[in-house]
Amino acid sequence: MKTIIEYARGDVGVRESAGRNRSPRIDTYNLFVGNQLGDPYCAAAVSYWGACAAGSNFLRSGSSQEFRRWAARLGRLSFNAQDLNSWKGGLIGFTLEDDPDHGHVGLAEKRLTTDGVILKLQTIEANTGPAGAVEAQGGRDGEGVFQKIRTPSNDSSFKSGLQWWYVNLTGIRGCEYWA
Repeated sequence: MKTIIEYARGDVGVRESAGRNRSPRIDTYNLFVGNQLGDPYCAAAVSYWGACAAGSNFLRSGSSQEFRRWAARLGRLSFNAQDLNSWKGGLIGFTLEDDPDHGHVGLAEKRLTTDGVILKLQTIEANTGPAGAVEAQGGRDGEGVFQKIRTPSNDSSFKSGLQWWYVNLTGIRGCEYWA
């Protein structure tokens, strides 16, 4: 059985090709969650990958902030990136300080540590730009599915207009990919 991260890795390199927020694969993500074609698709992609791996045990939503609310309801939400050290898989997301109804979500693929402290996270994200693109703005509303390196936050304060958060995927079938 493939894990959520394996499904996501299979889509790295998908690019918008049929207009803004559109391509055959991106349209699949949006239709899967009931979004309109051309809608932002970061959460739709995560939902699609999660459903491929976990079936109905995974949230089906086109909203990054619904992932945050879902995690909070289930006791899976953290604002400290170091918590990822004890998890078997995780999501990384952010909320915009000036627009708390919107943000971004992706998968934490690898924990990049020194002496057990997470300094950076390698991620797989949809609706973002290439690694390093628009990092200060969080890399939201881009052009495809990319692997990125993110510098995580370890508290719930807003930094550069973003509040970073993390979702524990431990115990969800098909969503555990770290030993």
